[in-house]
Formats: sequence, structure tokens, C-alpha cells
Amino acid sequence: MVYNITTYAIVIDNATTEFKRNLKQGINEETIEGIVYYQFPEKVIVYIQKPVKQLISFESNNVIIYYPDDSIAFKFISSYPVSFSFFETFINILKEDFGICDRGYTLKDHKTKKDTLITYWNPPPILSKTASELKLVYVKNKIIYSELKNKYGETLLEAEYKNHINYGEYYFPREINTTLKTEQYTILEKITYKNIIFNDTLPEEIVNFKIPEGVETEEIKW
Repeated sequence: MVYNITTYAIVIDNATTEFKRNLKQGINEETIEGIVYYQFPEKVIVYIQKPVKQLISFESNNVIIYYPDDSIAFKFISSYPVSFSFFETFINILKEDFGICDRGYTLKDHKTKKDTLITYWNPPPILSKTASELKLVYVKNKIIYSELKNKYGETLLEAEYKNHINYGEYYFPREINTTLKTEQYTILEKITYKNIIFNDTLPEEIVNFKIPEGVETEEIKW
């Protein structure tokens, strides 16, 4: 059963956004910046500009990583669909129930109070040994918080979604702060998006991206 506050009418065929991702784990810290191109239904191309130039293409079960400065490419062929995890959150706004039904979650309960909707989900079998419940919180149709609890009922992963931009009836967070807690460490991730454009013409080299001729390419199955 699906619980939605709004029925969406606007179709988003593509999107482009600049991004910055900062990742902290103890004393280690990493920042990458670039542009993400999305084409409905599942094609994503990430152009990482800093610190090392890369073009990463995700489509169905295939991932291509191309280093233009070194003229080297890798093609990964997976048995399962793959995605660029931090941008998947952005795309999931387009899906019912934040796309978690596609990942095997099942609805456990829901609560509503005025303009707030809270849904509780059972994890898929693959996570059942480590996770016990996922909670999503929406206010005025904007997702603002998610929390995944471990098998002991403690917070394993939580995320805050802020600074939303409105397009039709969709609300896309322009800032996502995530905390992952384990017994050994805590990982802090901050993602910001800017200059978001919907339903514009994507560059030809993005729509029809291919590894240039003559580039050394290694194919890996996993």
C-alpha cells in the first residue's frame, strides 16, 4: 500500500545539477566537485571536475569510468543494477515512497499529523540481520529526515534534507547531511547541489556518451 500526500503530474525527463560532496571519517576528509546529468528513466552521467577529472556513466547494470587526462577507461558489468549512491537520493524524489519499495522495503506503519507524514518500513531480507526499521519524515510533501535503525533499535544511519527547491509538485533537497554510525567509526557526509535545471536539452556528448576511440579500456565483470 502506498501513502502519498500529493499525486504528481509533471514529468521530469532530465536534470542537470552541480554538486559538492564532502566526506569525513576520523582524521580523513575527501571532497569532490562536479556536474551530474540525469536522463529518464535510469541514465546518470557524473562529470567529476575535482580533484581528478572523471566521467562516470551509470545505465542499468553497466558502469563506465573514463579518465580523459590519462586516456584510460574501465567498464564494469554487474549482475545487478548499479547507481551513483549519493545522487540516487535526488532521483528518488521522483518515485513513490522515495523509491524504497524498489529496494525491497515493505510498509510497516504510518502516522499523519497536520502537514507531517511519518512512514515506518521493514528492511529487505538482505538487510534483516543488521537493520530493523527505516523511518521517513515528510513535512508539506518535503522529505526532511530519514533514519535506519540497527537490529538493537539504535540509529545506524540518519539523514537530514534541507534547502528544498520546488519544481511542479516535487521538492528536491539542495543539501543532504548523512551520518553513518558503526562500532568502529562514524562517517559524516555533506552533499550540496546548485544550479539545478530540469527538462532542458542535455549536451550531445552526454546523451550519446561513449568511450572515445583509441582509449585503453579494461572490462571487469562483478
